[in-house]
Amino acid sequence: MSEEEEHMLAEFGSKALRAPKAGCFDRLLALHLVMSVTGDPLNAIIHSCRAALALPEKAIKMLEIDKQKVQDILTVAMALMHARLEKEGDCEYYSIRWSFERQGAEGFKRYIQPWLSHSIPAFYEPREWSLYPEKRENFESLPDYAKFYFACKRLTPDSYRGLVSAFCAYAFPFVEQLNQKVSTQISPVTYQEILKTFQGKAKESSREESE
Repeated sequence: MSEEEEHMLAEFGSKALRAPKAGCFDRLLALHLVMSVTGDPLNAIIHSCRAALALPEKAIKMLEIDKQKVQDILTVAMALMHARLEKEGDCEYYSIRWSFERQGAEGFKRYIQPWLSHSIPAFYEPREWSLYPEKRENFESLPDYAKFYFACKRLTPDSYRGLVSAFCAYAFPFVEQLNQKVSTQISPVTYQEILKTFQGKAKESSREESE
């Protein structure tokens, strides 16, 4: 999400939550669900998870929401969303900082293995490897999970997009069910009102850009 989109969401959210026609919590859930169907894939996943985690513990249990899985999916989505595009000479690559990297094999098994079909994505080798072949040899001797963490610091653009696609394909079926469950906690009138307001705000922003 760009800074402009974040500003638009914050401004809209502030107005929506101040509106007197529905409870603050009801409107907050509706706002997250609207963003889950109007945003890009990673943003959609993030807002769906945040909506579910905003529910009271009693509602989470009643709706049989797997809270741990929601938290795990949100953790991965946030890391992918905040990947940094970096440059080294003529080489551009993405760098992902996994918050669970220090957990080593356990972190990889919990957060990555459920959706990744191959352990080591394509990455740009550090230039120093051509000068110090032993460093490549050290890399080759690492376990697959450690190779994955290393590769994610220097991902090719295609490789990064491949990771995002693979993760979204894994997460979407779960997220769709999540949205259905969360939507039962929101009145249809409130949801439609938030959706129309957001669409109007998006059109207004688009007109300002074209002027």
